[in-house]
Amino acid sequence: MIWCIARRCFRSNSILAQQIAVSTGAGLAILPRFLVHDKPDLQEVLGDQVSFTHTFWMLTLVDLQHEPKIKLVWDFLRKQADVQQALLMGT
Repeated sequence: MIWCIARRCFRSNSILAQQIAVSTGAGLAILPRFLVHDKPDLQEVLGDQVSFTHTFWMLTLVDLQHEPKIKLVWDFLRKQADVQQALLMGT
């Protein structure tokens, strides 16, 4: 999100910072629906004209990728993504 007025700009890669900025009237932002579904002060615009696909990444060292603890975390995150699919996809 980049917002500029009277030579003052707000820039942030943080979706939470963008959500707060938009909630305080700073401008527009592209935010995931799961972040704003319970924010009645925000209004969706261009929802039927613009769409994005978000991806999630998990990083580990190559020699640790088959460790049971790493697999446990991966399996948990995958299960949560499946359970929360409707919310994450905004449907």
